[in-house]
Parts: sequence; C-alpha cells; structure tokens
Amino acid sequence: MTKQLEALMRRLKVYAEEFSSTVLSADDCIALIAALELAEKQRDSWKRIAQTNLSEREKDIAELDAARKRIAELEASPLAVKLPNRLQPGADGPDDWYLHSDPDGEYMKADDVIEAIRAAGGTVDEGE
Repeated sequence: MTKQLEALMRRLKVYAEEFSSTVLSADDCIALIAALELAEKQRDSWKRIAQTNLSEREKDIAELDAARKRIAELEASPLAVKLPNRLQPGADGPDDWYLHSDPDGEYMKADDVIEAIRAAGGTVDEGE
C-alpha cells in the first residue's frame, strides 16, 4: 500500500469518526479504485492457490486411504507361499552322499525357502 493511499485512508477514517462529510478528489477516487482492484486480484490469486492446495490434499488423502485399505487387506489375508521341492539325502556309497527331490523329504534348501517367501511378498529376517 502506498503512503498516499495510507494517508487517504487515515483522512477518511477521521471524517467517518467525526461524522463530517468529505469530498474526494479524482486522484483520491482513482487511488481507492486501484487499491480495491489490487486487493481483489490478490484475493482471487490466494483463492486459486487455496483451491489448488485443497485439491492436492484431497488427492493425498485419497491415496493414503487407498494405502491403508491395501495394508488392511494384506494384514487380513494369510501369506500364500509355494515352497520349493523337498529333499532327501541319499548315498551311493559311504563317501558319496547327495540330496535328491522327494515329496516326503525332510529337508529344503534355506535359500530356496527364503526366495519363495520373498516371491510371495513376505519378508525374511535372516538374523546374523
């Protein structure tokens, strides 16, 4: 706000408080109109910014709600893991041991199990 406009506003305030009438000059009227137009432009600009921010926050909230829903779905459903083939030790001789696939085998390779869990979307804490 310019000093000229501030001085005019002070004069008008004094006139209003004293209930006296005043006559505005053409320059005073032009200055008031310019100030009002500027204030209206600023208000419109702030309104656009606020609407943009509101729209962005609504989008953020929708994304957050969708993520929360997905998390709830994942937490509610059990993790389905297709485990690797079972293995059973075998031997062709006392010093010739090996592992072979066996549906009733008692063993699985740890790396294959970890890979299967991760492929299903699970996490594995392998420890130290």
